Amino acid sequence: MAVLRPLVTFFVAICIFNFHADGFPLVSREIHAELAGDQKRSFSIKDNKFYKDGQPFQIFAGELHYFRIPKAYWRDRMQRVKALGFNAIQTYVAWNFHESKKRQYRFSGSHNVEEFMALAHELGAEWEFGGFPSWLLKNQELVLRTYEPNYIQEVEIWFRRFLYQHGGPVIMIQIENEFGSYGDVSKIAADRKYLNHLIHLCRSLLGPQVFAPHSSCLASSDHVLQVILYTTDFGDINSMRRGSLNGSVVLSAGDFGPSGNVTEAMLAQLEMNPKGLAPLFCSEYYPGWYSVWGQANVSRTSTRAAVTTLRTMIEQGFSFSMYMVHGGTNFGFWSGANILDNSRPYQYASIITSYDYSSPISECGEHGVGSDNLDKFEALQSLLRNFSRTPLPPEPPAIPLVDLGTVQLPWKSSLWDVLDKVSGIAVSSQRPLPFELINADYGFVLYSRPGISLNSRENGEKNLTVGRVKDRAQVFMDREFAAVMSRHEEGPSVASLLVGPDQGIKQLDILVENLGRVNYGQFLTDSKGLFGPVFFGDDEIEGDWLNLPLVLDPFPLEALRAALRSRGAGGKERERAPLFLMGEFKLRPDQIGDTFISTRKLGKGYLWLNGINLGMYWEEMGPQHDLYVPASFLKQGVNDVIALELELSFENYRGSVRVAPEILLRPKPPTVGSRTSSA
Repeated sequence: MAVLRPLVTFFVAICIFNFHADGFPLVSREIHAELAGDQKRSFSIKDNKFYKDGQPFQIFAGELHYFRIPKAYWRDRMQRVKALGFNAIQTYVAWNFHESKKRQYRFSGSHNVEEFMALAHELGAEWEFGGFPSWLLKNQELVLRTYEPNYIQEVEIWFRRFLYQHGGPVIMIQIENEFGSYGDVSKIAADRKYLNHLIHLCRSLLGPQVFAPHSSCLASSDHVLQVILYTTDFGDINSMRRGSLNGSVVLSAGDFGPSGNVTEAMLAQLEMNPKGLAPLFCSEYYPGWYSVWGQANVSRTSTRAAVTTLRTMIEQGFSFSMYMVHGGTNFGFWSGANILDNSRPYQYASIITSYDYSSPISECGEHGVGSDNLDKFEALQSLLRNFSRTPLPPEPPAIPLVDLGTVQLPWKSSLWDVLDKVSGIAVSSQRPLPFELINADYGFVLYSRPGISLNSRENGEKNLTVGRVKDRAQVFMDREFAAVMSRHEEGPSVASLLVGPDQGIKQLDILVENLGRVNYGQFLTDSKGLFGPVFFGDDEIEGDWLNLPLVLDPFPLEALRAALRSRGAGGKERERAPLFLMGEFKLRPDQIGDTFISTRKLGKGYLWLNGINLGMYWEEMGPQHDLYVPASFLKQGVNDVIALELELSFENYRGSVRVAPEILLRPKPPTVGSRTSSA
């Protein structure tokens, strides 16, 4: 049974076809001329085909995401896509990436999607909470992805903010993403109204160039769509009927992978779209899949199967966008999660930091390799070369990987000793509050309650029971580790605590980690934290709860560095997780390059390099054991690396010498035997 991929739900997908032979930048004047109706540059649909500049055109799009790629490598990754034989770039615009705090917009630096579009063009993903900002969950009356007034109001504000600013380059807009797996426009009036509203919103914001036919002209095969609105669902008629508007003002497209039924998808699109306005379009063709913590191995899919099905599609006239041509990396707290099975019991799965996706272009820009050990880049390039009207450009030179050796992390401090350096604003409550109600979007919240009596006539155990834990909680009594509680979809979480005549009264601390909001399907509304009453034995623990968010974004580098240094390196006091660990290393200019940090000597936690969150590591779970470090994250001179280690205690001695935890910066074993680039 296929596992549904957690999909980005409320993003805007945009296709812009303009790979220039001399590079990627596009200036606004050129884009605006095209959208203003310059006959030398146009994009349209007629006779069941896409037309570019008046000529039949098959879209060979590759999907990559600006928010998963260091800005320094945007151009490099696009050039590799071009060398593969693709003629378009597709990406998503992640709402939460640009407005993680309500009405606080970020469009500069790595968030500068306008610059990304100018480099290639097209907007359109496993991503935390499917791309929704977590602050939407504060409003208990708001209902996601349907025509509900609170939600629609926020949608309109986001659309206006983004599309007015970036509307110039748009020629295709995806108004929803696999909505048929979430809602049902064929049966639910609010869902149908919602899609119609998005169509109207796109038209009103992008002006007269955003055009789609009215019912009176649907049958005209020579009617031209100058700007195309579309939806995408799985490549079968039932999914499309639930997620799109049959015979309407949007193009209904389908998605599938190498095991998909190409003929079924073709017939479904011809049925859903008006006569003459039904170009065959696989809006997401999967060459690979994502990986989750706890898998035995990183996902790898067959190169041979991916190429064979793609050849069949192209020969039958399909346009496509490959999801993903280059997956990139889920830096920071952006990985997200999914419910893997719609049957009971539900299985929550957190997505790993790497978004390699078994793509033809790997996380660090190398050639991807399939499960059949065939080079996926070379195989796809060989196929697409046969359909290119011009010779393919050369692939950029391989980016060297550097070996920087071992870095010890001698400076250590327990979380409790530096809690003031990472604390947000604490909120008191009768019961624990979810993350979103205390402005804790990602990362951690510490729930504290003093005065818990562990006294008992006899030594034994007593259950601490929480209605719901989302997603992982570490329990401490007087700041000594006591237990781990994990998320269970079917019931409460339970931990056993020691009681006895001499245990006394202690403070209860529960450190809860957000492992990623669900990206997809019926479980999309996924608040984080502790939910329901907390019981110790038969008694509820009410009142005097303190809810304290940890502020790790932006990362308090200077404050933590000073605090860790003040404690000295290699101290002999007992240090137990959770710990902050710090090390440093110096680099000459000639030593700077891409590398990977091996985390095999750590436990579970997060790593920051020069204040940049490289993502999560979780050695016991796997399958990932190395974190990608782009050269742009390193610097000449002193580099700082800090880990928040949640599990391991470093009290090992060799005689009287304390053993410091360490990491290894080294080239990751290549996914193929050769790192050479095509000429």
